[in-house]
Amino acid sequence: TATSLNSLVNILLRQSHDSILPFDGFRVLTGCVKNRGKSIPPLGLFYKPVTFWIRVRKWLQRHFGIVVFLSVYCAALFVLLPFRSLWLDEILDLIAARSPSLPSLLAAVRANEGGVPLGYILHALSMAMFGVSAFSGRLPSVIASVFGCIGVFLLAHRAGMRRPIIAVIAFAIFPLQFRYALEARGYEIALCCS
Repeated sequence: TATSLNSLVNILLRQSHDSILPFDGFRVLTGCVKNRGKSIPPLGLFYKPVTFWIRVRKWLQRHFGIVVFLSVYCAALFVLLPFRSLWLDEILDLIAARSPSLPSLLAAVRANEGGVPLGYILHALSMAMFGVSAFSGRLPSVIASVFGCIGVFLLAHRAGMRRPIIAVIAFAIFPLQFRYALEARGYEIALCCS
């Protein structure tokens, strides 16, 4: 049974490590094994979840600036959200989003010139979860604005910008984008999707 245990341990460790040398199964189970100077985790089964959280921590350390900026930006949007009153186009969109069923909602979208179903559906879901208010009507736009900032960051990072946070700040404080982030219209949702 000792040789079968060693064989099982070697098979399990080969799945997560390329080069495994034959060794004692007890030392593997207790985590006392070293392979070419690197510690091998017990059985190799708990390696991936630990690595995931280490990677998350390293990513947060590398991108601390974007995390802080997005937190401040999100807080600023939520603070400014209740200070603006609804205007006529927002009211008309929110009335249509209160339709009792999906077919009647889509009929209301067709009746509205320039109506886009995704915005109405998200506004209807938000009002169903948080009640009918200016806050719940504008919440999808705020969330879309934050996700748009994340998309700009990823795009700038992929394009090779040395400091992609500059692109995110420029996008976030752009007046038209910032205005639509605080409105119950589908413009910010469309911008986020694009």
